[in-house]
Amino acid sequence: MDLRKAFFLLNGSGAPLVAKAQALLRWHQINRFCGATGQPTQRNQAGSQRVCSSSSIIYYPKMSPVVIVLVSDGK
Repeated sequence: MDLRKAFFLLNGSGAPLVAKAQALLRWHQINRFCGATGQPTQRNQAGSQRVCSSSSIIYYPKMSPVVIVLVSDGK
């Protein structure tokens, strides 16, 4: 099943957790190599960071806070 469709089957508390997990997995997929050395990075056991094996640079997922609002004229 497509993940977007599965979101409609989740209860209110489960959807944010699945969205965060999907974002973290995607981050790991696109940050497999160090931007400075080009060497492969290794993730830590918790999955919250990646470390370059040659330069010891630590990479963290980018946080992008978002606010969604509805503007209405009152009708």
